[in-house]
Amino acid sequence: MDWVRADQADSTLAAPLREIIILTIGVAWNSDYEIYAHTAVARQAGVAEPVIAALLNGEPSEQLSATEAAVHRFTVELVGTRSVSDDSSAA
Repeated sequence: MDWVRADQADSTLAAPLREIIILTIGVAWNSDYEIYAHTAVARQAGVAEPVIAALLNGEPSEQLSATEAAVHRFTVELVGTRSVSDDSSAA
């Protein structure tokens, strides 16, 4: 677990954005444990309940802020295609 704390301490991403990324990946991979554990962590990090619900249902577009949507879109592309469009990368 020390590597988790080190990763969080050295990350330039805010905790809510990290949790959006983790939940996005958990949903894409159907990882029940990741979804279970990080739903709780996302709440503690301040991710709004409607955002969490939307991520878990795969329908986040209307619930996310512009920054959250950009992070989600980047992650979906990377997980789905192993590449990221120029537009998503720029956002």
